[in-house]
Amino acid sequence: MKIATLANAAVVHTRRWVEHFRERGHDVRLFTLEPAPPGLAATRLPSPPLPGLLRYPLAVPRLARELRAFAPDLVDAHYVPNYGVMGALTGRHPLSIAAWGSDLLLAAGRDAWQRARARFALTRADLLLCDAENLAAAARAAGAPADRVRAMPWG
Repeated sequence: MKIATLANAAVVHTRRWVEHFRERGHDVRLFTLEPAPPGLAATRLPSPPLPGLLRYPLAVPRLARELRAFAPDLVDAHYVPNYGVMGALTGRHPLSIAAWGSDLLLAAGRDAWQRARARFALTRADLLLCDAENLAAAARAAGAPADRVRAMPWG
């Protein structure tokens, strides 16, 4: 399977996720705005020194071109308000978004703009993965269709 993962390459969880699927024979391409650590193959997207609410959407045209060329079977975005929004903006499906906790439990509730960004991504995802039921409940409360939310404890 060809999987396009959209995530912060500098986070150890991203490395674990990508390597898990690569070790199982999947063709995983990681797309990120952050520098990847040594040994983790990733495509770095443009990241001008702007606030995140601008920086992530501005990288979408390049991401969309990369996804057209790669033609993934699945777009797998991690962290709702940035890479989840990017995945939703590309219009590619199927789109799976993994919520990491603070993206829905803290960031999505900060203000109306953050709630709108979360809702935008959540309503466009074909699947939302959460690592706990309280996070799944927060996703549903933020607008994710209940039939697309799955709580799966990691570990």
